[in-house]
Amino acid sequence: MIAGSAVTVFVEDLIAEPRGRTALRLTAVFLLATSHVLFAWHPASVFAAALGVMMLLSPRLLESRWTWAGVFAVLVWGLVTRWPVTENNRYLDAYWVLACCLASGLTADECDRVLARNGRLLIGLTFTLAATQKALRGGYFDGSFMHGLVLWDERFRSVASLLGGLDAKDLAINSQLKSALGFMPWAVESVSFVTSERLRLGTFVLGYLVLLLEASVGLSFLLPGPRWLTRWRHYLLFLFVLPTYLLAQVSHFGLILTIMGFAQCPTEQRRLRLAYLLVFVFVCFADMTAPMLIAATVGA
Repeated sequence: MIAGSAVTVFVEDLIAEPRGRTALRLTAVFLLATSHVLFAWHPASVFAAALGVMMLLSPRLLESRWTWAGVFAVLVWGLVTRWPVTENNRYLDAYWVLACCLASGLTADECDRVLARNGRLLIGLTFTLAATQKALRGGYFDGSFMHGLVLWDERFRSVASLLGGLDAKDLAINSQLKSALGFMPWAVESVSFVTSERLRLGTFVLGYLVLLLEASVGLSFLLPGPRWLTRWRHYLLFLFVLPTYLLAQVSHFGLILTIMGFAQCPTEQRRLRLAYLLVFVFVCFADMTAPMLIAATVGA
C-alpha cells in the first residue's frame, strides 16, 4: 500500500515537472538501460552508463551542460572507434544528447523549447529520410527486401515466427546458413533460407504498411500542417513504436524516439505525458516480452 502510494506520488511529480527536465531524466535512464547495446560493451558504453547513474542521483549534474557535453564526447568516441560496426541509430542517440547538452543549463521554458524543437526535427527527418530511402531502394516494392530482412536479421526472428509460422528449428537452420555464409562467402553462390508463402505474402503487405506509417510519422512531425495530420502525430508514433520494437527487439531505438516525443508534450497534456511514460516503461521490457510472446504464440 505504501509502495503503491510512493509510486503514485513519483509519477505525479514526473508528469507535473517541466517536460524538458523529465526528458533529461529519461535520457539518463536511457543511457543506463541501453548500456548493453551501446557499441557492444565498448568502454564508451560503460562511461555513458556511469554518467547516466550520476545524473539520476544528482539533480545538479542532470542540468549541467558540462555533464551532457561529457556524455556527448563519450558517444562520439564510441562512434569513431567502432564506426564500421555501429548501427545507424547510434548516431541519432548522439544528436539527441547534443540537443540535451544545448538545452541543459537554460531556464525551464527555454529548455522545454530547445528539446521540443530538436525532438520534432529529429523524429521528422529520421522517418522522412527512412521512408525516402525505402522508396528509392531496389527490391522494396516487390517485397523481396523486407522478406530477406526478416529471414536474415536475427532481430526479426519474432516476425518470422509470428507472421510466417516458422518454428524454432526453421529459425536455427536459417541462423546456421547465415553463419556458414559469413565464414565461407567465397564457397557459396547462393543460399536458400527456410521460409513460407505465408511469410512472403505477409512481408509484402508489411513492407507497404511500414513505408506508409514511416512517411506519415515523418511528415506529421516535420510539417506545420495539415492540422489533422499534426494532431495525430503522437499516436502515429505510438503505432510505430509499440509493435515494431516489441517484435523486432531493437528497443533502444524505440526508447530514444519515445523520449523525443515526450519532449513535445505541454504540461497540461497530462494524459499524453502519462502515455509516453507508460510506453517508455513498456519498451524498456520489450526485449524480454518478445521471446515470451513468441513462445506463447508458436510454442517456440
